[in-house]
Amino acid sequence: MALKANGLSAKKTIVKQATQVATKQGPKSLKADAMKYVALDCEMVEGTSVEHMLARVSMVDHEGRVLYDAFVTPREEVRDYRTSITGLTKEILRRKGEPFEVVQKRVQEILDGKVIIGHAIHHDFEALEIPRPEDARIRDTCLFPALKPPNRKQTPSLRLLCEYWLDKKVQDGAHSSVEDARVTMSLFKKFRTEWDALFH
Repeated sequence: MALKANGLSAKKTIVKQATQVATKQGPKSLKADAMKYVALDCEMVEGTSVEHMLARVSMVDHEGRVLYDAFVTPREEVRDYRTSITGLTKEILRRKGEPFEVVQKRVQEILDGKVIIGHAIHHDFEALEIPRPEDARIRDTCLFPALKPPNRKQTPSLRLLCEYWLDKKVQDGAHSSVEDARVTMSLFKKFRTEWDALFH
């Protein structure tokens, strides 16, 4: 994505400030509690009565390693698999799908006590049908002001944030919930120190 000169300058300034804060704190302190972070992303299909029905959930750790990646058996007839976006089909969910209750329980176990990173993550909690944790445990990349590119009035998409901050293209074709979870974690890590400071 082409960047205007003033936007690039602002980007460099923000990243420099974040790096200075991280350097003062030291690499050991930054790594000490890395285990508490989990990035979450879900893919949904459209059911006959549920517009956003959980079909896949992926979670990665602070280093982008997959903690859990599960497909979910539809709990009702699927009206639209949204294959061009989700990459999911009837055959994939038939072969790989696990019961919703099993997946939901495992997700809750992994997220217990963790700081959760995601993009517009309230949609994921709704699809999982689990209560949204308290604000201190949420890092939503679509809401953090420092991540919003200059002169951007609307809520930025994950694709835009990746192009701007990571110089990486995502979601060109079907989405991958694993890839999306990894890039939200990468975005979070750019501002981890000052973001976490808001809750201490």
